[in-house]
Amino acid sequence: MGVEESKARPRFGEEWLVAVLDALSEGVVAIDGAGRLSAANPAAETLLGFDVSVRRFAHWTELLPRVLRDAEGRFVDPHPVARALAGEPTPVTPYEIGDGDWWELATHLLDPVAGAGSGVVVTFREVTARIRAQRDRELASEILREVLAMTTHDLRGPIMTISGYAGLLSQTHATEDPELRTSLEAIRRQTEHLTKLVSDLSLTARIEAGALEAEPTAVALAHLVDEALTVAALPDISIDIPPRLELLVDPDHGRRILLNLLENARKYGAPPYAVMARRDGAMVETVVADAGAGVPDELVPRLFDRYSRSAPPGVEGTGLGLAIVAKLAELNGGTVRYEVGDHDGTRFVVRLPAAGSDPRRVDADSVTGPTDERLDA
Repeated sequence: MGVEESKARPRFGEEWLVAVLDALSEGVVAIDGAGRLSAANPAAETLLGFDVSVRRFAHWTELLPRVLRDAEGRFVDPHPVARALAGEPTPVTPYEIGDGDWWELATHLLDPVAGAGSGVVVTFREVTARIRAQRDRELASEILREVLAMTTHDLRGPIMTISGYAGLLSQTHATEDPELRTSLEAIRRQTEHLTKLVSDLSLTARIEAGALEAEPTAVALAHLVDEALTVAALPDISIDIPPRLELLVDPDHGRRILLNLLENARKYGAPPYAVMARRDGAMVETVVADAGAGVPDELVPRLFDRYSRSAPPGVEGTGLGLAIVAKLAELNGGTVRYEVGDHDGTRFVVRLPAAGSDPRRVDADSVTGPTDERLDA
């Protein structure tokens, strides 16, 4: 047997091929080089509403939907079948065929050398229910983003008022009333939690809406870590960052990434905590580690999804912190991943571009403080 014969594609018998085509739920239509129908399987006859024995050799324009719209509502011209007959096959694409019905359609060129003659094969199936469900989800998601944006904006004022009056009461009356002092401390903790919740929801809504842009600037990593630690104070933490190591990152985004990872370690991990960093080619790899129990195996695949959390009793959280980290890292040309530590524990590894001789370089003292005002606007 020659080499060419050994590589020849196996041929299927006609009866076997007919049985396969008849069993397909997808419509299959063969059109010859002159644009006439030469064959169709039962699924195609059902979708098109004709008997192939009656309409055989009819031109394709009399059988297939001629007016197609794409996902953006634009008329499709030239028609995919016309393009295929001109030698340009088309991939599987959803088209609106009228009255809100949708087909997924593709065209494939016949190989004359294989003995099938010139022409095209058109495959299609109805996907109306899927497209409508997808659009319903998109609409619901858009409505949710709008509601989140309005809600978080309207909540900021009341939260600031509550926090302000609680602070005033604490300064003027709490020293002489231990019970009042305890109550005001509880109000303070809950307003801080509400502030973080509103911030996370607002930022998530802006990310999902594509309304958040990165403005990368060269900034010292050690400075970002110091700023994050003024908010997420962790006892027993070690810092190992090479001097003058700089990131090319939006300072607010870089600070928020570190803050969220440090708060995640404080809530779900255990001391000792550590922040380590090193230059790796064009990237800087920063590790936030703790000695806690680690992430449950069943949670790892969805660890960076929104609202994904496995909090121990009494631990407050939104389930948005790590999702925000992943999105901000991506927005700044980086990545984040989870690893099990050398001696168990948890390691989150963030890779972000390293700063070089960038004209936008700024001194650490000129970077705004850890208020995340621009992120929460």
